[in-house]
Amino acid sequence: MLISAQCATCANSTECATCSTGYTGPYCNVCAVGYYVSSDSFTCTSCLTVTNQCLECIDSSHCSLCAVGFTGDICDTCDIGYTGTNCDTCITGYYLSSGQCHVCTVISPHCTSCSDSLSCSLCATGYNGPICDSCVTGYFIASSAPLVCQSCSLVSSLCLQCSSSTTCTLCSAGWTDSTCSTCDTGYTGVDCSTCATGYYSSSGLCLSCSVISPNCNTCSNGVSCTQCATGYEDSTCGTCSVGYYKSATQCIACSTVSANCI
Repeated sequence: MLISAQCATCANSTECATCSTGYTGPYCNVCAVGYYVSSDSFTCTSCLTVTNQCLECIDSSHCSLCAVGFTGDICDTCDIGYTGTNCDTCITGYYLSSGQCHVCTVISPHCTSCSDSLSCSLCATGYNGPICDSCVTGYFIASSAPLVCQSCSLVSSLCLQCSSSTTCTLCSAGWTDSTCSTCDTGYTGVDCSTCATGYYSSSGLCLSCSVISPNCNTCSNGVSCTQCATGYEDSTCGTCSVGYYKSATQCIACSTVSANCI
């Protein structure tokens, strides 16, 4: 075979030692990697003429290998995980390492944002920990291998903490039982938002009037009693009513001494 005109230096009369840029082979009749054969003539043209990001190509409109960060037939679109004018910035959910963007799910399938391959900076809803390997408060472990965290709202919309999809361990204020369907002690009403007799409202909670005195039956705050138990009086139910006497901390009816004692 005749030596090609693209032979820069020859080894002998039939083989070439070095070829012109873009050509290769013993006869310099093959396009080198990064070049394609022009359809109108045997001319090897650089794939970079397609776009600056086209490293290898089949022809002038089809690239087979793009520069890092690019994709598409002519490498004019940012690849998955990349963004920016030059497709050189990692999108959320990817981290940069050795010039390439890697997905954060290499840390955990529940990792949605990270800066390296070791620690997650943001986990999917319901997950927690440096590698998203635990459930946050308000979620329970539905499966441990793989880890699946599900919301306690599956038990009830009023459930704040739970141990399973059927058992609530902490309900919203005013509610109780394993499914948060019963008014808690001190609460009453259709929506368990009213304080029962013997309780007062403070910062959305119903607290017992017994904080004032164990003998306080009703109150409107935690300082002053509005109704004391029989035999007690004053704002803290610390005084015995007429007809009662003090014995230790209790007010005892005088009638217990004698039926005629008033």
